[in-house]
Amino acid sequence: MPLPSTWQDVIDGPAYIINMLDCKDRLQSTKKMVHDAGFSFVTRWNAVDARKPEELTAAWARHGNPAFDPSDTEFIEYKGKQGCFLSHVDLWKYIVDNNIAYATIFEDDISFHKLWDKLASKYFEATPKECDLLYMGSQIDYMVGSHILRTPVFCTHAYLITLEGARACLDALLKAELGVRTIDCMLIDMMKDAVFKQLPCPFKWFVWNGTLFPDRAATEDGAWAKRNSGLVFQDFKWGSFVRQW
Repeated sequence: MPLPSTWQDVIDGPAYIINMLDCKDRLQSTKKMVHDAGFSFVTRWNAVDARKPEELTAAWARHGNPAFDPSDTEFIEYKGKQGCFLSHVDLWKYIVDNNIAYATIFEDDISFHKLWDKLASKYFEATPKECDLLYMGSQIDYMVGSHILRTPVFCTHAYLITLEGARACLDALLKAELGVRTIDCMLIDMMKDAVFKQLPCPFKWFVWNGTLFPDRAATEDGAWAKRNSGLVFQDFKWGSFVRQW
């Protein structure tokens, strides 16, 4: 199933903000930004709170208790990484179970490029529609000089996914031969295999490169700047939970 045909379809379609119940300040800020960015059908998605063992156990059970890849010791050690993985996978399963044609997914620590209103629709028009997964924001380590890229990326803070994309990603991650691990590491390795080894990838993806239109907000914090290669940024002011628990 391709991307929706117009940018208006995207912003009129479902948008989800992944958010833990007790992070109301993050939700309030992000929800306003997402509305201001043009999205009209915005829903909070309940993130898995990895601080609660019973919640984490129930979430893994929903997905058949897959094995953990022993090579990713941080994923095993940090429950926050597991909570992140499960929050996205839960949402993908919801999309599949409810036959939702496409959805835009945001984590609750984002901000938008200062030229978002001018650039987003143009970037979407230029994006090939035969695509399952569109990264609006990401960390681009393998950069080429183009606005729309098919390059391996990290980060899951802002992306558009189709029904077929959700189905393919669910299947690929949960049935991985070596087990599950950090979500963006699993995805980028599949992309690397496709780009550098010409191996099949379970999903078709494209990436928005916003670095051609510099925005100081993207590089305000040096440690976080690398995550902000797209048109949606991770705001360093909120910090990250993935290595806290």
